[in-house]
Amino acid sequence: MVETNFPNAAICHANYARFTADNRRVVNPCVQSRMCLWCKGGSGQVIINGTPFRLEYNDYFFLPWNHCVEYRQDPGSQFFLAGIHIIPDYDPTLELICEVAHNTANRLFDAPGRRDCRLHSLDGVMHRHVESDSALYLLSETIVQWFRTSLTRQDLQNRLYAQLLLMELVQSFGSTSARFQPTLAFHKVLAYVETHLTCPITLDELAGQSGRSKSGITALFRAHCGMSPIQWIHQCRMNRACELLSTTTRPVGEIGVAVGIDDPFYFSKLFKKRLGRSPLDYRRQHQHF
Repeated sequence: MVETNFPNAAICHANYARFTADNRRVVNPCVQSRMCLWCKGGSGQVIINGTPFRLEYNDYFFLPWNHCVEYRQDPGSQFFLAGIHIIPDYDPTLELICEVAHNTANRLFDAPGRRDCRLHSLDGVMHRHVESDSALYLLSETIVQWFRTSLTRQDLQNRLYAQLLLMELVQSFGSTSARFQPTLAFHKVLAYVETHLTCPITLDELAGQSGRSKSGITALFRAHCGMSPIQWIHQCRMNRACELLSTTTRPVGEIGVAVGIDDPFYFSKLFKKRLGRSPLDYRRQHQHF
């Protein structure tokens, strides 16, 4: 019988985060919590411990202890995310400090009395799509609202919410189908794309890098990224272009070449189609100098 009682669990933070166009890329290098993360709006990628996932409306993730997480909005999209941070074993004799260590320099990182523990089937990165009327979604939303609006958060109520949430997670994510098992072939292909954006990239090349057929590599991308390899390449090119436009003074045509699009007119046309504005307009709005 699987035990589903977690008496020392506590919630150390819960919030909504609405990203702006300026924070298209946010990185938290080492988050010391078990985190529930779900998407309420927008779309993009979330890179967890080096593995990229698509993140869209009502996608729900449960992240492991000491996870590294990077958020990348799709061009023209703005994330609206929600999160709950759980300390699975928080010493009940200590003061409950409702803060999260997002990096190793934080004063609470490896603090005594704040520990991870075995959560049965909840290992690694867990994810699935949830409905807005599901028990997990409704409980998660209730906890965020309580955390945001309660003037006096009682420790007992905090721990009860943490126990309820972990029990619901065990019910929702207890099957192996919810566990993501990344493949070396997928990592190799992603690295190849990132390092060859200045060149034309074909489906045959990606298939060769992965040791799979063209249909096999396409299935791999659709399973892990929610899009075709070519769509992924276009998105990577536009993401890199946005980064160069906002952080350098390089001419637009030169940036097009840097992301593998030699024709400046085609680059500008493609950029405007995907982001709804020209490269120069984007630069004026996002230039950080």
